[in-house]
Amino acid sequence: MNTNQKIILIIGGAIIVLMLLFPHWSHEAGGTVIADGYGFLLDPPSYRPGMYASYDSSLDVSRLLLQWCAVGVATVVGFLVAKTKEGE
Repeated sequence: MNTNQKIILIIGGAIIVLMLLFPHWSHEAGGTVIADGYGFLLDPPSYRPGMYASYDSSLDVSRLLLQWCAVGVATVVGFLVAKTKEGE
């Protein structure tokens, strides 16, 4: 493994950790899923203006897994592209 491959793996891992720390949140209202945006893992967004119009956000796990897969594929492709031949 060369230096460029190590850098690609570190960057890919750091992006995945940041995605875990700041995931996408959503809530359901009337059968429709509404996106609440990104927020810190331990402080999910919530809305409480009145007794009947309040909601708590939930982690959008499917989006998080899709993002992780995309970063994983991009990291593997970058890792393979950065591979050098023996003797270079």
